[in-house]
Amino acid sequence: MKRDKPHYWHLPHLKLGWIQNYKVGTNSIKQSLACNIREHENPDQDCPSLTEDEVAVLGKKYAEFLRPKQIRERYSDDYIFAFVRNPLDRLYSSFANKVLDIRGTEKLSPFRQYGITTESTFEEFVHAVADIPDGQADRHFRAQHWFVSHEDKLITDYIGKLENFSEDWTPLGEKFGLRPPPHKNQSSLQKSHYASFYTKEIWEIALKRYEKDIETFDYGEILLADQPS
Repeated sequence: MKRDKPHYWHLPHLKLGWIQNYKVGTNSIKQSLACNIREHENPDQDCPSLTEDEVAVLGKKYAEFLRPKQIRERYSDDYIFAFVRNPLDRLYSSFANKVLDIRGTEKLSPFRQYGITTESTFEEFVHAVADIPDGQADRHFRAQHWFVSHEDKLITDYIGKLENFSEDWTPLGEKFGLRPPPHKNQSSLQKSHYASFYTKEIWEIALKRYEKDIETFDYGEILLADQPS
């Protein structure tokens, strides 16, 4: 399936590429890249905020699903970037957005194939996710290193962090003339600090599930400071 491969945006006029990572400012970054493309195609027109449909049309033209090895080989001249997020914060965000936000509506859980429903608790969700290998996992809770590495080596030239988004976006904006991405799609239910939703038990389970991400993207100290007492 296409979604078993990372989604790669290629901007040929900039020799710039972005590997999409889910629950990490995805729609905001798409908006910035799509506006840059629109202004390149129509230099006499300033790009306003684009609709989701307009972004999707540009995505079909400038993005494709490729394995990390294919990305690096096919686009060897691209400056490739991605953004990552604290893995345990990202995990709760996935639950809040895809389970809690649709609870009480007629929508079905996008995770129902894993036995996760809109009535599942966060504890049940974490236990389920822990037993799902990345090759079978939904992209919203698949480990982040899966998207950006091949044979345990990163294929990216630059990785920013959602926690320092504005600061980490600045070098890209200055180097390639990209607009600051607008803030989009925050779950309406994630108001408290993510660690407050974890018990000691499910915290340890999640740490083990995402240990490779924690090591690769250097989140160990943050998680040590945030661990529930």
